[in-house]
Amino acid sequence: MNDNRIEQLLIHANQQLHHGDTYGAIDSLKQLLSYEPDIADAHALLAICLFHSKRLEAAKYEAGIALQLAPDSSFSHYAQGVILTAARQFTVAEDNLNQAIQLEPTNATYLLAKANLLTLCGENKQVLPLLEQAIATEPELVDCYVALGEYYLERGDYKKAQTYATEAMHLDSDDQDAITLMGSIHLQLGNMDEAKDHALWALSHNAMAVKPLFLMSAIKAKQSIWLGLWWRFNSFMSKIGEAKQILILISLYFFYRLGDQLFSDLEMSNAATICTITWLAFCVYSWMGPVIFHRSLVKELQSFSFDKHF
Repeated sequence: MNDNRIEQLLIHANQQLHHGDTYGAIDSLKQLLSYEPDIADAHALLAICLFHSKRLEAAKYEAGIALQLAPDSSFSHYAQGVILTAARQFTVAEDNLNQAIQLEPTNATYLLAKANLLTLCGENKQVLPLLEQAIATEPELVDCYVALGEYYLERGDYKKAQTYATEAMHLDSDDQDAITLMGSIHLQLGNMDEAKDHALWALSHNAMAVKPLFLMSAIKAKQSIWLGLWWRFNSFMSKIGEAKQILILISLYFFYRLGDQLFSDLEMSNAATICTITWLAFCVYSWMGPVIFHRSLVKELQSFSFDKHF
């Protein structure tokens, strides 16, 4: 297979990924690698595609092959950095991203990846300079405006966030992340109809995308007090890690048993009954919350023709 054909297939796979056709991109890259198994960029791009399809171990394997084939490739280091960031191996991920930036300092995508890593590490002071450097390097890259919009949205500066979201949509009105960002801004401003419209608009491009589904879930949570409580509790629990989740649940059960025993010893039967009912209500609510939430969300999405992999 000649170099031009290889380059065309790589561009095609990258375009498939950009337009949300992750599985199509994976198929294209596997087909390419079946003919030319030693193309580092193909393995690196396949790693990123596998990462987007939530196949982290397979992504790590492909990124490792890419680095073995081309240890001096900036794209291979970038892919490895992105995958290891997702695996929360932050030190090694930062080393790879730094190497990628050193090899190709004018690549805004690499700068954005490092900014995302630093955000996850809590090193927020270094994030904004990286985002500004990225947008100065590639002012036509939509991802730069989306990243800056998300940065200001998280900090409650909705005016600046909306400015960057508008610019992102001006550059590419069909960019799913830009549409989702604008919907998230409308949600925070209390414009529920506009937020919902943007969420559904983004999902119409790719029904498998996580961010628009998360936005739609947040909208449903804000429209219902009880579902909102479950959503916030579940969101909090998902962020703290499995060990802390178990610790919190054990602590809640311990305090329930302690309160129940204390009220019984003090012959405060009404208080003991209320304590038991509260615990049972929490258990039922935790069990029924996801079911009700899922049904409510599916009802909103029934009018769409989903991707076959959804």
